[in-house]
Amino acid sequence: MRCPDIGQIIKVGTFCVLVSTIGSLDAFASSYQDAFADRLSNPNDTHTLNQFVNVAVEAGQYDQALSTIEQHLITYPRDAHARLIAGRLYNHVGSYELAKRQIEHALSIGTLQPDEQSEAEKLIERIDRNLSGTTGFVAIKTGLDVVRNDYDPTAAVSDRTDVNPYAELYATLRHSLESPTDDAIVLTARTRIARRFGDYNLSGSGGVFTASSGRVAIAWEKGLPDTGISSLRMSLSAYGDYYEFQQDSAIREYGITANFSAKPSVDTTVYTNLGYANLATSDLLFTDHRWRAEIGGAHRISGKHAIGAKVRGQFDYANDGTFVGQSIEGIVSYAGLLWSDPDGITWTHRASVGGGHVELPDLLATPGTTFDGTFWSASWDHTFEINDQNRIDLTTYYRAFNLDDPSRDQTTYGIGLSYTYTFR
Repeated sequence: MRCPDIGQIIKVGTFCVLVSTIGSLDAFASSYQDAFADRLSNPNDTHTLNQFVNVAVEAGQYDQALSTIEQHLITYPRDAHARLIAGRLYNHVGSYELAKRQIEHALSIGTLQPDEQSEAEKLIERIDRNLSGTTGFVAIKTGLDVVRNDYDPTAAVSDRTDVNPYAELYATLRHSLESPTDDAIVLTARTRIARRFGDYNLSGSGGVFTASSGRVAIAWEKGLPDTGISSLRMSLSAYGDYYEFQQDSAIREYGITANFSAKPSVDTTVYTNLGYANLATSDLLFTDHRWRAEIGGAHRISGKHAIGAKVRGQFDYANDGTFVGQSIEGIVSYAGLLWSDPDGITWTHRASVGGGHVELPDLLATPGTTFDGTFWSASWDHTFEINDQNRIDLTTYYRAFNLDDPSRDQTTYGIGLSYTYTFR
């Protein structure tokens, strides 16, 4: 699911949450009324007009914002700044032809300030890409994770703390099929290299190594006929995945997934995922076939708060049908806005807790031999959006496995810091 291009947005699961400097629904209403009163008191002032449009957008009053700006332009057709405001607004709601027309008119008038002219030219470039039906970006990410692993005293490995640097390259390309239901073909690719510790089976044979991973995928996104549930969508994808989990041991995964999502109300999203993967070419892994299932949803509480929940399962089998292992997990999460400056950093955060049951294969024994137990997890992630190209992420997390063989128990504490630069 794509988040709409309207203001500052955070995402919980598959749910898009509009964030702003206004702290609650009551504050939305109060600010909207104040901005409307200022607009009536100063009908000729473009700055007041801009303030009203911004507050109207934050309050979801797009029709009111559009009608107000169009009415102003009937009276003042050569107000270049107002036409730039109109162009921004039409771009936000996806009316790219109208947006381009307004911005080109603003540029032709010739009274925009240098910073406004630069903004207008960049908007024209972005709108042209949207009109072409093909959009995408490339992101470069570098970061550092500090990880503390505590093992049971009888484990084959000792407690340790590692500093793990990494670099990642991610790219996506979306081609619209120009259908009434906004169908599209989406291509994604990711590659990552990291310095990390790996001893998946706690056998004492692991160590620090340079790990690589990557993924390529193609997806068909399609809107489904309206059957009384709004925004019903489907995504079918095929992918290839590679991941090194310890020295000379890697997962090679080729699979397909199906995702279905719906919005029973404007504030609620529900979804389900189903998937199958073939892992027969992996190294040091008994699993040949992996099935996945997930169901979840999210609900927006207010303009800057959202909650989410999901349950997911993973089930592994060998070629001969032997059960290899499984994992069933439930997660609840909260996402919200901590700070937002229209001309500066937007600070959002997300907290989640989860737990479940796991059966892990003993890679030193025969297929079908597993370790049974519970696991718990918690994380708190912070994102600092400096602008649409620069982002800083800070994350802290905790994981614990409590298995029927105490020598395989493991507790992990981690903190990570990363920087992402995006080419759009």
